[in-house]
Amino acid sequence: MTPLMPTLSGVRALYEAYPYPCYPLLATPRWQDGYLTHSRFAACVAGGGAAFGSADGSNRVLIGGGGEILPYIIRKWEPRGQAVISIDLSRHSTRRARWRTLFSSKSTRFLRGDLDAYLQREPPGLFAHIDAYGVLHHMPNPSHTLALMAKALAPGGTLRVMVYNSPARTWIHHVQRLLGSSLVGIDRFSAADLRLAREILGAAAKEAPALAVRLNQLGAGTMPNDGRFADTFLHPREARLGIRHWLEAIRAAGLEVAGLFDRYCELDDLENPLSIVPSIEALEQRAADGRYENNLELFIRRPRVGEVSEVVRSRQCKLAGTQTWVYRLKPPPSLWFSYDETRQISWGDRQALWQAHLDWVLCGEARRTTPLLPRLAKLSLQRLLRLGAILPGQIVDTGLRRALAAPMTAMMEAPVLPAAVELRGGPCEGLIRSVLVARGRGEERVLRQAMARLNASQLDGGRWGQSLALTH
Repeated sequence: MTPLMPTLSGVRALYEAYPYPCYPLLATPRWQDGYLTHSRFAACVAGGGAAFGSADGSNRVLIGGGGEILPYIIRKWEPRGQAVISIDLSRHSTRRARWRTLFSSKSTRFLRGDLDAYLQREPPGLFAHIDAYGVLHHMPNPSHTLALMAKALAPGGTLRVMVYNSPARTWIHHVQRLLGSSLVGIDRFSAADLRLAREILGAAAKEAPALAVRLNQLGAGTMPNDGRFADTFLHPREARLGIRHWLEAIRAAGLEVAGLFDRYCELDDLENPLSIVPSIEALEQRAADGRYENNLELFIRRPRVGEVSEVVRSRQCKLAGTQTWVYRLKPPPSLWFSYDETRQISWGDRQALWQAHLDWVLCGEARRTTPLLPRLAKLSLQRLLRLGAILPGQIVDTGLRRALAAPMTAMMEAPVLPAAVELRGGPCEGLIRSVLVARGRGEERVLRQAMARLNASQLDGGRWGQSLALTH
């Protein structure tokens, strides 16, 4: 194995210590909730119809940086004849992922190593689909990795990526710098230091309501979980790249964005982003004022010349449609019915939606969808299309398809945080002062820099920096 560059060595060390997301090994995830992860769904989003897979019939799927959970979920979704390869830097994560798939009747090939190095070794056009969720922003050169993945995709192949929406993470960046080696110097591998970091943020949240809101938005599982806390605030590598950079890098790699998944309904004033990709300007404007805080969850395709041949299409539909009873016996994804517009859908219609979804993504058939549509309210249908529970290709009536792709609201309001307060002279400053003194960094200059970071974390864009001489 070739030596890893220092950036990747730090990332590997983090995930050796904290396999992500570190669910209990005996837990059985609801794999149907991972309906967004598999190659058939990506092909439906990318092609707008049932044009499964790549033009040459490639049936290989690559999971880049799969961690411990994704291989299990994707292997559940991919049919038996689909080759699944998972590569990850961490031996610990790979071991846990291998254990989760140990009793599966469908095999997965596990590799440990650097994604870039692996892609450089393999012949071009090898994969029908690549999944790289939460990976690119931790790579040494994300644009280079994108180009390698583009080369590895067969014509017509698909790629699912999630990358950070950096403008929405400005407050996290300030906390990262506060806890980093130049200020407080938290050791990400020390349990005592992690407790201390939580104590500092907890003290700051008591004095700064805006920071308390931000911390609560992370969810109940982040703060008490060492791995998730370290991944959020103490990661050794995070490329802080804007929305424009990501979308232009995708284009420069010869790829096309086919859809954007709006997990938190922040783009309801735009046409359905899963089928009509918003402009860079529209996303940048909404990220700048806080209307769009979700990460970029993108479905991407490598363009192909011509259509998939009927021979290839027939073979791929047959491959995808085998053993569909395994999926049909499961309940539908819980995410579909966790929104205001979909909570009231009856149990019978939920099951009908699930069966129609499976018909389309696994078999390319839309026959069950048409009789279901009149039973559901327009807003329910619009939400389901934005979630990918129903895909445009399932709707035969082009007029209805256009109507359901329309915006769901005229305008989305920017979120309002509690007023920022300047943290100075209170218990939080006293705690940070004592930590800095104990670590031999008790100069007033260092304390001012640390408090400036906490003050800046209350407002996106670091507007506190104008008055508090924030240093980088």
